[in-house]
Amino acid sequence: MTNNKIRQYKKDMEFSYTLGVYPTIELLKHAPQRAMQVFISPNGDRNEGISYIKDLCRKHAITVDVSERVFNIVADKTNIYAVGVFKKFKSELKTDENTVVLYKPADSGNLGTIIRTMQGFGINNLAIIEPAVDIFNPKTVRSSMGSIFTINFKYFRSMEEFIRTNKSPIYLSMLGAKQTVDKLKIDTPWILVFGSEAEGLPKQFAKLGTTFTIPQKKNIDSYNLAVSTGICLYEFSK
Repeated sequence: MTNNKIRQYKKDMEFSYTLGVYPTIELLKHAPQRAMQVFISPNGDRNEGISYIKDLCRKHAITVDVSERVFNIVADKTNIYAVGVFKKFKSELKTDENTVVLYKPADSGNLGTIIRTMQGFGINNLAIIEPAVDIFNPKTVRSSMGSIFTINFKYFRSMEEFIRTNKSPIYLSMLGAKQTVDKLKIDTPWILVFGSEAEGLPKQFAKLGTTFTIPQKKNIDSYNLAVSTGICLYEFSK
């Protein structure tokens, strides 16, 4: 891929970018077959991870180029010293493993943070119910710190479509539920469902499984979606 083909990310593109040294390292470690090229900033030698990136690129025969122009086009921050270009890909969920379901997530940063948190707890299945944010948006990839290359994910047109593929017990995070997450009796493998940042889950979803809420003080309205997911994954991983 030449510099001239690099452009600002659009959802309909067949490739995306890792913005930063660590996400680029994760791409090269876990999915080198998807890497098309790596660009290094002219100031890249300031970061000790650059030499590791060059070693990985040599190992996997991936072209490395130094280009200030690429960073001016795709990077919106000055402290980014590496950009990886990778082919978009699809994956399948494993029905015998625990699964996180995000219903209509709308924030790229939250999605990336949730993916990174899932990796931290050893959860590898992510179902995303549309309409939803683009998992390949470079902001999502960066927020995940490259964890996107280590999980299984799949988009579904509706919750009903997803449920037809997985019969594990369902647990739903819903405001006003009678049980709190720390008191649940949890069967595995489980399905853990979270609603959108703005609206949460539809009330009719309560019939799909066991509902619960997260204990909190009355002086806040609710937790951020990524924070809620982290709290629940901690409880579900005990």
